[in-house]
Amino acid sequence: MQRDLLVTNSAGERAVVRPGQQLVAGRAGDFPLAPDDASMHRHFLHFWQQEDNWMVSNVGSFLAAELSSPRIRTHGPIRLLPHATAAIPEGTSLLCFTTPSGSYELTLTRGPH
Repeated sequence: MQRDLLVTNSAGERAVVRPGQQLVAGRAGDFPLAPDDASMHRHFLHFWQQEDNWMVSNVGSFLAAELSSPRIRTHGPIRLLPHATAAIPEGTSLLCFTTPSGSYELTLTRGPH
């Protein structure tokens, strides 16, 4: 069963990504992130579905992000350096990132919402 991905920022703005769709988040992306922060990449995070998994790639050139979830069975959050890709776990995850001007957070929800 294919499920949507819900992306929510700290202001409560939401985007639903359906199977077969893609979403780019960033200062000039489909889902705006920190539009007034000149340090934010125009295109920073790319979300898409690959088979049964929702994926996120850091398409920026210098900012990193951290993906954390109670379902990640590693020693801590997954660090998404530029050009890195990770599978988004089922349930709810947090994607956190910082620029010189501020700290930001996205909530990612796979499954019913």
